[in-house]
Amino acid sequence: MGEQVAMQIAAMIADGRWKPGEKLPPEAELCRAVNVGRSTLREALKSLAFIGMVRMRAGDGTYVTEPPRGILDRMLAKGLLKTEKDLADVCETRMIIETELAGLAAE
Repeated sequence: MGEQVAMQIAAMIADGRWKPGEKLPPEAELCRAVNVGRSTLREALKSLAFIGMVRMRAGDGTYVTEPPRGILDRMLAKGLLKTEKDLADVCETRMIIETELAGLAAE
């Protein structure tokens, strides 16, 4: 469910509802907008923060980031990430790669 909500919010950002640097509405307002509870919304926002689409600041809110110029953004822009499973697969792959890279860097 959180991944589906992440896709909804990502689509809103892509459509220009919020611009880079803008603060997203408070959690309660976002929950109403996407019709979910706070825990699902937080899961979605964490997913978006993980891929660099938003930045969460404790006690301050969540902000839309400048679009990175990486492959993930190109995939989003070209519609290659169409389902919540696509996003989950990309996030899982990234975690595997980054964990391995961190291990190599520590050697």
